[in-house]
Amino acid sequence: MVQLNKYQFFVSGEVDGTNFTFLDMQAKGFQVNKDALLSQGLFVDGEIILAKSSEEAVAKYKQGYAKVVRGGNSGMHQFYTFFSMLGERLRKNK
Repeated sequence: MVQLNKYQFFVSGEVDGTNFTFLDMQAKGFQVNKDALLSQGLFVDGEIILAKSSEEAVAKYKQGYAKVVRGGNSGMHQFYTFFSMLGERLRKNK
């Protein structure tokens, strides 16, 4: 069975699929790095992506935006982005 890594993507400003960064969730220091990104004003964008490599994760992330631009599932992406952002803020304010 192929081992898939979990990647979480972060954005700042306009969410357009081009200005992003990401973290490997299994990497040592993930939570510290995530907290640092959130404290800099970035927020989690979308769902966790499962992929064999970071290159594959970026391709899947960009593919999601290509689908939005073409009109597929565009309403759902905004819904997930909003609630991902809201969840991160609520967890941070505990």
